[in-house]
Amino acid sequence: GGFVLSRGLSSLVLMLSLHYFYWRLKKYQHDHYRLGQLQTELRLTPGAVYGVYVRTFLLAVFAPLLVVGLIALLFGASQSGKGFAAGITVFLLTYGALIFVFGGLFFYIVVMPYFQVRLQNLVWTKTGNRFMRFRSELALRRFIGLQALNYLLVLVTLGFYWPWAAVATRRMRLEAVTLVSRIEIDD
Repeated sequence: GGFVLSRGLSSLVLMLSLHYFYWRLKKYQHDHYRLGQLQTELRLTPGAVYGVYVRTFLLAVFAPLLVVGLIALLFGASQSGKGFAAGITVFLLTYGALIFVFGGLFFYIVVMPYFQVRLQNLVWTKTGNRFMRFRSELALRRFIGLQALNYLLVLVTLGFYWPWAAVATRRMRLEAVTLVSRIEIDD
């Protein structure tokens, strides 16, 4: 009992501190970018990063639950004689099927891109100094579309498309970042 409790507690502490470690890493990286004499600074709090982690967790847990709940309610309403018990049974069966069959697909095509887009836009937009600032405007809908296409092409080509998928993903992420400057870049 004590071993399981200590492992559970240590896992919880690790989960809760992951956002802080990510923030420290990005703070170190983005505080040391230089362009000539200018050095950047990351003006981002750990709380903002934690907010992205929490919203991503809620998306990963409650979006499938909401979809399955609606399916269960619709099915329960169509089964007028069986009522609530039939709806709950369908809910549990459908949620289980959704987790086993479509969970990975939903995670890799919706949840991870959401997480990546939100963190990239947050971190890069908060990086700069008084003369220049980065701005990231990575569009979630376009990025999700690219990820869905990439996974489809990787599946159809039995994995051979993977390097091109990685390049397309990196290209889209890089093209979303721009540098806004108050002074001439040559100065």
